[in-house]
Amino acid sequence: METVDTLWKQVQPDEQGLVPCVAQDLRTRAVLMVAWVSKEALAATLSSGYATYWSRSRQELWEKGASSGNRQRIVHVRLDCDGDTLLYLVEAGLPACHTGTDTCFHWRWSGPVWARDPVALQDHSSREVIDALDTVLDLRAQTPAPKKPSYTRTLLDAGLEKQVAKIEEETGELIEALGNESDDRVISECADVLFHVAVALKGRRLALRSVIEELDRRFGTSGLEEKARRKPTAPSE
Repeated sequence: METVDTLWKQVQPDEQGLVPCVAQDLRTRAVLMVAWVSKEALAATLSSGYATYWSRSRQELWEKGASSGNRQRIVHVRLDCDGDTLLYLVEAGLPACHTGTDTCFHWRWSGPVWARDPVALQDHSSREVIDALDTVLDLRAQTPAPKKPSYTRTLLDAGLEKQVAKIEEETGELIEALGNESDDRVISECADVLFHVAVALKGRRLALRSVIEELDRRFGTSGLEEKARRKPTAPSE
């Protein structure tokens, strides 16, 4: 609670001890909802790692998605410049709205009326997913390890030898899947390899997005030319 006491000193709550909190989706950066947070709700959020708010109607704490399963896993908690609004950047289970829409902002101004116009957030570009993964890995690497560290944090703390061993293990499983298993299994094993590569890169303070940028750079270049470009030059005689 000491940590929350320190943090809350910089917050400017209203007369009821509450501040509005914006929930933003990590991958799409869309605003999902706005709710209220008390000091106790912030403490619960930081303790559990999942977005918790204060219900003004029920006068109680509520963890988003506790009953529906559409929880909001915290990536960052931010405070605005005036100290009177919080932002939860979250890995969100969708839909976020109790009406069944991905965001609560499903009414759009249309002339003299509000027209219902839900925004679908289910489709994400590959670049958004890569950026989101890098953001989460940054968080795991930079924040103090909790009492029960995540799998990612365990790998980061284990060091390069363990990270390389996991890449070798997952690569072997991918090779096996390519030869003998279903397409779904191949995709799953390939995703495992990429994840463990991303963790090892983070251990080197590199980002997976840098690999994607390198692939972008290579478009329009022959693979043979690319290899020749990287081939060591023989010493002159």
